[in-house]
Amino acid sequence: MHKQSEQKVLELESKIRSKNGCNLIVGTGINNKLTPSWTDLISKIFQYILKSKLYYLDEDEITKLVQLFKDEDVYFQAHIIKEYLGKREYMMLIRDEIYFQQSDYAEKINDSLIPVIAEFCKKKYVKSIISINYDDYLEMYLRQNFIKFVSVYSAKSIKEIKKDTIPIYHVHGFIDRQMAFSELFQQDITFSLDEYFNLFNHPFIWQNTVPIFQFMLYPSIFLGTSLRDINLNRIIKISNSNANNNGSDAYWFKEFKEQENIHAMEFIAHLKGINYINCGEPKVGNNPYLMINEVLRKLIQSLPKI
Repeated sequence: MHKQSEQKVLELESKIRSKNGCNLIVGTGINNKLTPSWTDLISKIFQYILKSKLYYLDEDEITKLVQLFKDEDVYFQAHIIKEYLGKREYMMLIRDEIYFQQSDYAEKINDSLIPVIAEFCKKKYVKSIISINYDDYLEMYLRQNFIKFVSVYSAKSIKEIKKDTIPIYHVHGFIDRQMAFSELFQQDITFSLDEYFNLFNHPFIWQNTVPIFQFMLYPSIFLGTSLRDINLNRIIKISNSNANNNGSDAYWFKEFKEQENIHAMEFIAHLKGINYINCGEPKVGNNPYLMINEVLRKLIQSLPKI
């Protein structure tokens, strides 16, 4: 691990001990390909549209359309697709991709970040999990390991949080794999540009206030997330501006890739108000999350039992 990152882990450990807790902020990267990245998800749905809806286009027209589509950011791509398909088919395709297209579930879950997250939860330091995922893979694993939690995906479900249970806040929405089709159509998720605008235009809804409050209470560990998410960036900025202490209590754990520049990554993270922890580069052929797992386990082991 990079020397500066080692210092940041020690700093984080000290803050967790001091506050007696932390938040985990999790994205699709924790699932180890059980669910596609947002970019891959949009790409797969767009390919579906090309094959089933726009089959009459010739190869040259398809090439031009694909290039035009790629030139837009992922939020606008999702907006275009939702407008074209309609919300009903849009939601159905997203559910199919996150739940029904995967294989080798057991192998993927064991090689993911989910088991080490469960270890952290057992240590009693995790005060909340803020998820930007729509799936329930984390909940399934916690349930199998007898860890008490409450899935929060509406203002009403906040009332179900009890003492000694970990709230998992699905701030970008939740899609139940067993949800009836009529009910699925009524769910709201945050993926397309207009859905992000809805969050921005309603600053006092729970999806905004809960993460800001949690960020101000405890240090936050970002796992499997991208710094490109505009809502997370906004929440970090607001939380940092309201914090009484110096520096950021947000820590981004990331595996290092050979093509990346450590100093550039640190600089970008600094500008976004988050501490970058370079967990090291795994050997060729190894699980890409192996190094994050190792760093997290050392952190967990260093914390005394509560």
